[in-house]
Amino acid sequence: MKKFYSILLFFILLTSNIYSQTGWFPTSTSTDAPSPRSNHGAVWTGSKMLIWGGFDGGTASLGDGKIYNPVTNSWTNMSPFNAPSPRRQFSTVWTGSKMIIWGGVSNSTYLNTGGVYDVATDTWTPITTALAPSGRKQASTIWTGTYMIIWGGNNDVVSVNTGAMYDPANDSWTPMSLTNAPTARSSHSAIWAGSPVNKMIIWGGNTNATNNFNTGGIFNPATNSWEMATSINGTTPSARASHSAVWTGTKMIVWGGSNNNTFYNTGAIYNPLTNIWESTTSLGPGIRSAHTAIWSGTYMFIWGGYDGTTAINTGSAYNPATNSWNPLPIVNAPSARIYHTAVWANSKMIIWGGSNENGVNWTNTGGFYETLVGINQNQNFSPEKYSLSQNYPNPFNPSTKIRYEIPKESSVTLIIYNTLGKEVSNLNNSKLSAGIYETEWDATNFPSGIYYYMLKTESFSDTKKMILIK
Repeated sequence: MKKFYSILLFFILLTSNIYSQTGWFPTSTSTDAPSPRSNHGAVWTGSKMLIWGGFDGGTASLGDGKIYNPVTNSWTNMSPFNAPSPRRQFSTVWTGSKMIIWGGVSNSTYLNTGGVYDVATDTWTPITTALAPSGRKQASTIWTGTYMIIWGGNNDVVSVNTGAMYDPANDSWTPMSLTNAPTARSSHSAIWAGSPVNKMIIWGGNTNATNNFNTGGIFNPATNSWEMATSINGTTPSARASHSAVWTGTKMIVWGGSNNNTFYNTGAIYNPLTNIWESTTSLGPGIRSAHTAIWSGTYMFIWGGYDGTTAINTGSAYNPATNSWNPLPIVNAPSARIYHTAVWANSKMIIWGGSNENGVNWTNTGGFYETLVGINQNQNFSPEKYSLSQNYPNPFNPSTKIRYEIPKESSVTLIIYNTLGKEVSNLNNSKLSAGIYETEWDATNFPSGIYYYMLKTESFSDTKKMILIK
């Protein structure tokens, strides 16, 4: 029975226009789509995108949400019952099974409340305010696998350098130590550096839109302690705010941003194990800040933002392995915007919402860029037959690589299933030329357990088991 449903699902995806093409394609703007907004929150669940809250340019913030299914290009409602109060510029994380919303601002009220949304049951659970951080906007937020960590931000009066760790399993907050904490700031970046580092890295930002920083700090949640980042070596990026940062699995990439009226198209790569910065090439997209950046497992995608004159709708993909950029196409790309959101959805980047640089023209449009850049191909050797190798490492945490061989041009799908036979990730659904391929599956947002990956072509099918241990 499981095999039957797998074959049926494969047929549906193979014949879907959404998954059988590459390039930019619009998200639905039907009457079911969310209302126009910016400064909202967005997460990817593994199969759907959740949009919640934000600002529509009126007199009040928004407190509603929608669920986007890229397979059907359709929207459904999120329950409003027990949802957090309307807000914008809040913190959002995905735990692997739930979305957490916290903080933000509504009119001139800075909030320290929030809620946990369970997508499986379409229900909200309020978050306790006992020991929660003070109300703020533009705080940095990361998910460790156990805790949501909130740090920094501002309340329009002063920037802060306080924070706390939230445990959704126990609905409890633990204040973060202030000893050796970075100076107060907002518009900074934060990433979670997973195993073997298991620490949060804070970098850049400014104090109330002035006094930009090129310093940071490293926080260890296991010991509730900060390490001062004064010993960072190499080519540290210049001071900036409203930049982007992604974690590749081994290093942090910082790119773009601005320092008052100076805008950047430069960046650097930081290795927390060696405490060294390496420069990136500046031959990427044009200067910008307030853009989005996501990590695909192989590339950092930069898109949109503001170049000091106007909002833009250009972007590029950066490969740290080769220190090279690949421009994204403009044809059918979403309109220029800032304060939008971007998520990596298995094999595509989804852009949604935002506004132009003048704070008008809020939109409920978006688009997804279907791409094969998550796949590394070696065509120097032509395989004699189809084959699917065991993933490595296995067991793994949080990412693993899958290698397969294609002897001739074929329509190829590579899909991850859980033990119930439900698809959780689509790593490829396209026509590939003959060659040896390797793709990475990042399971940061998935729970521990057994998973199956299936490779299927017109004349070949194979499935193997892998184990995620966190």
